[in-house]
Amino acid sequence: MIDQLPAPLVAGEVDLRDFAFMPLDVQRLRDSDLASDETPESCWAAVLLWCASWHQVPAASIPDNDQWQAKQAGYVARGRIDAQWAKVSAGALRHWIKCSDGRLYHPVVATKANDAWDSKLRNAFDKMSDRTRKLNKARADGGLPAIKIPSFADWKAGGKVDPIPPEPGEPAGGIPPEKTLKGQGKGEVKKKPPSSPPGGPALPVGLKAWLETVRASGEKPIPPDDAVFVYAEKVGIPPDFLALAWTVFRHTYLGARGAKRYRDWRKVFRNAVEGNWLKLWFLAPDGTYSLTTVGHQAQRAHDDRKAA
Repeated sequence: MIDQLPAPLVAGEVDLRDFAFMPLDVQRLRDSDLASDETPESCWAAVLLWCASWHQVPAASIPDNDQWQAKQAGYVARGRIDAQWAKVSAGALRHWIKCSDGRLYHPVVATKANDAWDSKLRNAFDKMSDRTRKLNKARADGGLPAIKIPSFADWKAGGKVDPIPPEPGEPAGGIPPEKTLKGQGKGEVKKKPPSSPPGGPALPVGLKAWLETVRASGEKPIPPDDAVFVYAEKVGIPPDFLALAWTVFRHTYLGARGAKRYRDWRKVFRNAVEGNWLKLWFLAPDGTYSLTTVGHQAQRAHDDRKAA
């Protein structure tokens, strides 16, 4: 009976598919009953199933399906299970536990997965906190109140929401993919896009080339602490209008005005917002902003492109 099975050993949200590395306790494996009591073939199949489970959701789980298990362990050819699988499967599945969600969990892999997930959450929280502190410095300079940084526990309990408004053209919140967490292998050192090449100021470049350089560096085109957010909040420009402005700005300078060259594209975008170059909104007598005809047309075009 399913209601008599134990609860899953890992929460359903635990997704480690962006973790290329799975911790392996070398001494524990070497001294385990798996290594001493099972055949080398069963041991290797077991390790392959552990690896397969690491990138399942929830992590550390696998389907209770013989065909799937045999395929992950290398015992399926042309859609058929190799007869040798019957000889190694019991050893390969040693210590796996069926839980109430119908999936199999390995207790040791589950422990490692839960530790990795907590590290992933902590890393995301630390990044969010750093971004918020940087933004609060800019907000203080603009006379705006600070954004409250929740505790780690409150952040997790509240759905892991990012308190910083989303970057124009980017989705809000969420847990970013992790590539450089401690214990997840050696990460590449990310370099910031050069603001000044040796011997002189940066040369003007087109938006396309600038975006490629910024993305290669791991930065966002318009970072959360950019002054454009402070300006927009100070004068009352809605966040969705700002996001629309970035979408139209990018479309314009990648298309019709693609020949334009600037040294600081972030400053150009700030100027475009402050001067309403794109004529997307107007300020009503009651102090609120509304889209112009051009703004409504741009919004529809943007929605159509997303739906396509």
